[in-house]
Amino acid sequence: MEGQGGLDNTLRKEREDLYFMVSDLVHKEEVKWRQRGKIQWARDGDSNTKFFHRIASGRRKRNFIQKLEVAGGGVVVSEGEIELEIINFFKNLYSSNVEAGWCLEGLNWNAISVEEAEWLDRPFEEEEVKRAVFDCGIDKSPGPDGFSMLLFQSCWDIVKEDLMKVMADFFNCGIINAITNETFICLIPKKKESVKVSDFRPISLVTSLYKMVSKVLASRLREVLGSTISSYQSAFVQGRQILDAALIANEVVEESRRLNKSGMVFKIDLEKAYDHVEWRFVDEVLIRKGFGDRWRSWIRGCLETANFSVMINGRPRGKFRASRGLRQGDPLSPFLFTLVMDVLSRIMEKAQDADEFHGLSPGNGMVEISHLQFADDTIFFIEDKEEYWNNLLQILELFCFVSGMTINKSKCSLVGINLDDGMVNEMAGAWGCDVGVWPMLYLGLPLGGNPRAIKFWDPVVEKVENRLQKWKRACLSKGGRLTMIQAVLCSIPIYYMSLFRIPIGVANRIEKLMRDFLWEGLDGKSNHAVSWEVVGKAKFCGGLGVGSLRARSVALRAKWLWRFPNEPHALWHKVIRSIYGMDTNGWDAKPATRGSCRCPWRDISSGYNLFLQGCVFVVGSGVRVRFWEDDWGRGGVLKEVFPRLFNLSRKQNHNISSFASSDGLLLSWDFGFRRNLNELEITEVARLLDLLEGVRLFTSRLDKRIWKFDPSGLFTCHSFCSHIQNCGEGEIFPPYTQIWKAKTPLKVKIFVWQAVLGKLNTGDTLQRRCPYLCMSPHWCALCNMAGDSVNHLLLHCPFSLKLWETLLQEVNTVWVIPEGCFELFSIRIDALGRGKKAKVLWGSLMQAVVWNLWLERNRRIFEDYKGVGVAELWDRVKFWAALWASTSPAFKDVPYPSIMRNLLAVVS
Repeated sequence: MEGQGGLDNTLRKEREDLYFMVSDLVHKEEVKWRQRGKIQWARDGDSNTKFFHRIASGRRKRNFIQKLEVAGGGVVVSEGEIELEIINFFKNLYSSNVEAGWCLEGLNWNAISVEEAEWLDRPFEEEEVKRAVFDCGIDKSPGPDGFSMLLFQSCWDIVKEDLMKVMADFFNCGIINAITNETFICLIPKKKESVKVSDFRPISLVTSLYKMVSKVLASRLREVLGSTISSYQSAFVQGRQILDAALIANEVVEESRRLNKSGMVFKIDLEKAYDHVEWRFVDEVLIRKGFGDRWRSWIRGCLETANFSVMINGRPRGKFRASRGLRQGDPLSPFLFTLVMDVLSRIMEKAQDADEFHGLSPGNGMVEISHLQFADDTIFFIEDKEEYWNNLLQILELFCFVSGMTINKSKCSLVGINLDDGMVNEMAGAWGCDVGVWPMLYLGLPLGGNPRAIKFWDPVVEKVENRLQKWKRACLSKGGRLTMIQAVLCSIPIYYMSLFRIPIGVANRIEKLMRDFLWEGLDGKSNHAVSWEVVGKAKFCGGLGVGSLRARSVALRAKWLWRFPNEPHALWHKVIRSIYGMDTNGWDAKPATRGSCRCPWRDISSGYNLFLQGCVFVVGSGVRVRFWEDDWGRGGVLKEVFPRLFNLSRKQNHNISSFASSDGLLLSWDFGFRRNLNELEITEVARLLDLLEGVRLFTSRLDKRIWKFDPSGLFTCHSFCSHIQNCGEGEIFPPYTQIWKAKTPLKVKIFVWQAVLGKLNTGDTLQRRCPYLCMSPHWCALCNMAGDSVNHLLLHCPFSLKLWETLLQEVNTVWVIPEGCFELFSIRIDALGRGKKAKVLWGSLMQAVVWNLWLERNRRIFEDYKGVGVAELWDRVKFWAALWASTSPAFKDVPYPSIMRNLLAVVS
């Protein structure tokens, strides 16, 4: 009946209701499987349900425990035996070791101040509780109470008073009741074939109320950690990053190699570090660190009231209490663990002060690196003395005794720098650890490797390849593929590229993998509709915003150049300054002109000149800004604007303050010319003085360096990457706004983008690109009166024209259909008005028209389908446009059936 145009108004309304019902069910199904698959990068509404289902099913199969190996080599397979083995394992794991004790005195604890301790103990405020609630992810797995934080975020105005009562009760009592502190231990396999309980990582799922309390405490603790944690620790301290430790480690190793200094690098592995921490030790550390009694009682309340059950194959089993351990999954645990690991740093400092241990001193010896930490990932640098090695082993034994932690010797490794292999083997064998080789892996990066070698980047390429199984292409829409490329594939190399320059061959190989993933069909053949050069451009320049890996690599490394003058007290700053020294400009370290290509700073400083193009100085006192050589907002670098005057000046490398002298409110300038000036040069000086008009110096203000490519004045990798790729305002892509700012699914936007570029696989395109697929003229499937081309199909086909006329009649607008899709989406018309709702709905309608025309064309060609009339297709256009527009905040309180049935009324 639909194909014959035989639907009356009643049946048409019934069909609309069915559309709404089916669409709602499909959307809920997609969301359900995305959540079950734990997929954070993908978007709803892009028809990726099949992909989500495959991922979720794979996770369930991978996490299902069918058998377990037990002590003695036996295997248990029955459900009851598996449960008993797992529960007993975690009961023992979380049981306190009575042998652990406190025997540490004379350490420099670097305690927090009294003011900081009082600040931590202050009453809880509604704003910080709200911030803690809204900082939590809404898609995280719920705990025993079954509530996600989305509930509290959505109903904040309703529940906030009750939540503040909970916080007030905790403030006064410092105790969390057993129900609120229920915990499910979720077992995450560490490897493919996990057959022992120790092969699983225990992640704790806590209740939403406890998470709120813990998040508030963690937010407070984060603020004071920086003042009490050693600079050797890079984890969970504001202003410190994981790559700081990786940079320091690589520079120390390469500097020792360059200077032929001998030493050792020792990497340790703490076995289930969080789970072995003794609570008595945590409390003692808090005392020594200066935390108050109230804060300590809160921490004890969080730790000691927890009840545990283990999730075994999707069901909670057992119930027991713990007497030690920090829960992975508790927002508070990482910060408490950082305090615990700081004790090791304090012991190391005491040993260094007593000359019982020494590390490696790079460069001028300004700083000595004995060890580096990122949470429990710890690496030691040892001067070439067996005495220091033996003392280090005693230090580790002492730390494990007082903290309750244990070292897994089989996963520790010792490697020498400029040392005889026999000596290293002897020391490692005596203690029972492995002998490592260069490069060794530290914090996920090769330490001591050659970043110029292709093999160095093999782990990155393998990770990208592993993400690109063919079944993923089959299950993902174009929008899903693009999102995966941007959110996953492009992010995999970022960690490496933030420290090392990616070789051209490796970048090309990874980009080819991404290119094939985006365009390759189910038959394995690649039909690259748009060149990768265009795809890589920013969206407002006519691309898809994927970007260039090489440009991104330069931008990522430039972040170090921005951080260097802004973090003078950071450990990594001191190491770089010690090795390379300061540049004459007083802001930056000298570029690495010596040493091997393995030094990260060599790659980082290679982009220095390009980085300076984005730097502008804001003059305060003028002491740290050079008059001629720095860009300080006078129309560019003055030595380039006035090269003749620069060559005549005796103050070529002087700061601004040395040029100016103040006479009340006015400044007089002394340029220090070497001789009298001729007429042309006097004219140049007059121009220079005009530029200097209005300059003021303030002795109480500091000079600042700002980033001119970002409105905030702060460096961003994105802005620098855009600058490198030369995508300026002059290259704006006219259809950008109407394509990418529309509230439509990403797959639809990509389709419209291809249509605008004339890159759809219509008959004329196939005849040009693949004549073997389309040897004869391919007639339009909608009218059979003309050739199949993008502009004809979507705009000028009689069938398409009728659909456009229906749209224009519906919105009471007269409009001449443009010549092509580029003009269609470049011209902005206010057919529905100028309000937010009108713009959103009109953008959705335009994309819905061309999208449904394309779907109709494909059904008629590839399916046994006679097609529908214009009226029926118009109903589909309205349905999808209304559904898409309803996702906009502008239509927050308007159901999409109302939008569909009253296009003009809902925007008025």
